[in-house]
Amino acid sequence: MALAIKKEDLPTRSSKLLEPITTALMELRKSIPLDKETSPPIELLEETTKFIDVERVETPKSKLKMARKHTYYGKGEGVLPMYHEEAIDFFLQENHMEHTIWEDADTLKPSCNGDAIEQLLHDGPLRSDVVNVYFRVMELWHRENTESVDNPSIFLPCEIQAAVNRHLLCIGEVTADVTKSILQSLQPSIIKWLGDIELCDLQNYRYLFIPMNMEWHWYLLVLDLKQQCFQCYNSMWSFNDANYNIKFASFLRFWLSDRVGYHIPETIIHEIRECPQQMPDTLDCGVYLLMYAEELTRGTSRPLLEQFKDPSLYRSWVAGNILLNDHCSTNDSFWNWYEKICRKRD
Repeated sequence: MALAIKKEDLPTRSSKLLEPITTALMELRKSIPLDKETSPPIELLEETTKFIDVERVETPKSKLKMARKHTYYGKGEGVLPMYHEEAIDFFLQENHMEHTIWEDADTLKPSCNGDAIEQLLHDGPLRSDVVNVYFRVMELWHRENTESVDNPSIFLPCEIQAAVNRHLLCIGEVTADVTKSILQSLQPSIIKWLGDIELCDLQNYRYLFIPMNMEWHWYLLVLDLKQQCFQCYNSMWSFNDANYNIKFASFLRFWLSDRVGYHIPETIIHEIRECPQQMPDTLDCGVYLLMYAEELTRGTSRPLLEQFKDPSLYRSWVAGNILLNDHCSTNDSFWNWYEKICRKRD
C-alpha cells in the first residue's frame, strides 16, 4: 500500500510530533543529576535541540538516485522488447524526471511528469497520473488500431472515483435521488466526461474499468457490459470494503440508467478471489490494478506475455509502453536519439 502524505502538511506534523518529545527531554535533563565530565551542558543541549523544517532541509538521497538512476527490472536480461529498453534508457539518461512527458489538453485527459515514471520503475507506489495515462494508452490501442485487443473498454479517470468517494462516505444507502444529488455537485469537467457517455458507446465496448483507491490501496472494479454485472479484482483482499463497493456500483448503476439509458438488473459484485495477489510489504497494488485491466482488455487472442505477470517486470513493461506511445512528449526526441545511436553502432 502507498501512504499519501500531502507535502504542505509535513512541517506542521513534524513540529507537533517533535515538540512534546523535546520538552520531555529538557525536563528530564533538568531533574536528573548527570555526570559533568560526560554530559553536555544545558546550553549546548538547548542549542542543538531544534525543530526540523522538512520543507527546507535537503534530504540526503542524491547517492541513492545515482545508484539506481540507470537501473530497472529487466534491463539487459533479454526479457523486455528492445525498443522498451531503449526508450527507458533514453528517458533515464536524458533526465526527464522533472518534465511533463504526457499532457493532453482535452477535458479529463491525463497528464504525467517524468518523476512519476521514475517512481514506477523503481518500486514506488503507483500514482493516479500513471494509472490515468496507462488507461489512456490501452484505450488508444483500440481507437488508433495500434494494438489488437479482444475487449475494447472504457476507462474511468481516477478523479471521478475520488470525487464521488467524498459523498459516498457520508451517506448510507445509495438511491436514484442520492445519485442525482451527487452528480449535480461534481465539478464541471467530471460532469462533462460522464455526460459524453452514450448508450451506443456502451454497446460497442466490453468493459468499464473503475480504478478504486481506499485507504491508499488500489484495486479494480469492473462493469462487464456484456454480462451486465460487476466484478472486483483485488491484490490484497484484507483491504477490501464490500459495502463501499456496493455503494459505488449502485451509484454507477443509477447513473447509467438515468443519464445513459443502460439498465443493469441488480447490483451484484462478483469478487474474483483467484486473481494474482501481491507479496507482503510491497507497493504493488496499483501495478496489479493495471495488470488486471490489461489482461481483461487484451483477451485471449493477444494475451499479456507470461513474464510480464511478474509485478516488477510489469513496471518496466508499463513504462516502456507509455514512453513509446506517439502521445508521449519525449517520443520524437527518443527516435531522433535512437537513429543517432544506430548510426554510431553501424
